[in-house]
Amino acid sequence: MEDVKRVLEMEEPGEEAYGKLLETNMSLSSVLDYLENNNKTYFGLEKGEGGLEDILCNIRDAYKNFRKTLILTEIPAIPKGSNIYNRLIELYGPLLEKYPTISGRIQLLHAILSST
Repeated sequence: MEDVKRVLEMEEPGEEAYGKLLETNMSLSSVLDYLENNNKTYFGLEKGEGGLEDILCNIRDAYKNFRKTLILTEIPAIPKGSNIYNRLIELYGPLLEKYPTISGRIQLLHAILSST
């Protein structure tokens, strides 16, 4: 039980970052469209731009922190419209909100956003 508690505590920053993304009421598809329509990339975003840009930077930071602890292996980029992308949305919802762990959800978001 202590191990579960420790993991939940480690996931708190990711949960906060993901919560801010949920508050935008955007789907993952609309986030990707926003980046594309504004000629932005996930890795090109910088904190301080405000709004969605800062939220996505927080997702990226949460991923980096999890990568040192809870995420042991990187997964390749998952492009919008790919079979994997479509299946993930079908299984876990428009913002992957039904994925069972925060660290896993952040990892999938990172892989999808990395395709921009």
